[in-house]
Amino acid sequence: MLPVSLRDDAPPAVRDQATARLRGLVEGASAVGSRVLVVPVLLSYGCVESGIRSRLSGLPYEMSAQALAPDPRLVDWVLSVALR
Repeated sequence: MLPVSLRDDAPPAVRDQATARLRGLVEGASAVGSRVLVVPVLLSYGCVESGIRSRLSGLPYEMSAQALAPDPRLVDWVLSVALR
C-alpha cells in the first residue's frame, strides 16, 4: 500500500508533480505485473474521483466504487476517537 496525496489545493506545478508521482507508481506496479487498486480516502464521491480517473487515463487500475462514508464502521471509528 502506497499513500499518495493529490494536492488538489496546491499550485499547478505542485499538483502536476503529485500527478506524475501517482502515474509513476501505477505504471511501475503495472510493469511488474501487479494489479493496481486505487482507494480514494473520501467521505463522499462526486468530484475528486473523476479527477483521479482523468489523471490515470490510459493506465491499468481499478478504483473502489464508493466512498468511506456509507460504511458504518467509519462512524464507529470517529466516535471512538472523539470519546478518548
